[in-house]
Amino acid sequence: MKSGGKLPSIHLRIERVTVQGIPMTSLGAARLQASIARELSGLLARGRPLPSAPGKQPQIRLTAGAGPAEIGRQIARELFSRIDPRIQSAINRARQINGEGTE
Repeated sequence: MKSGGKLPSIHLRIERVTVQGIPMTSLGAARLQASIARELSGLLARGRPLPSAPGKQPQIRLTAGAGPAEIGRQIARELFSRIDPRIQSAINRARQINGEGTE
């Protein structure tokens, strides 16, 4: 059933992401930031929860030659997996109310 309304806007502000041990130019850092934002936006839009492991260290595994885009995708997926499941459920409910489903 559609309510005719839009999903509320979600604004996520990440103050700082520190990546240690990976040499990166300022252009690479900008690409990393854009990749994190793009991937998080897509994950939030789809609203599908990812398995999470609260309290554990992030599990980001980089392959040799991974660039800023791949690193950003992995960071975003790790961040998304740690979003409270209640928030993810609220996003899914809002999508269903608006007739958008979760596909």
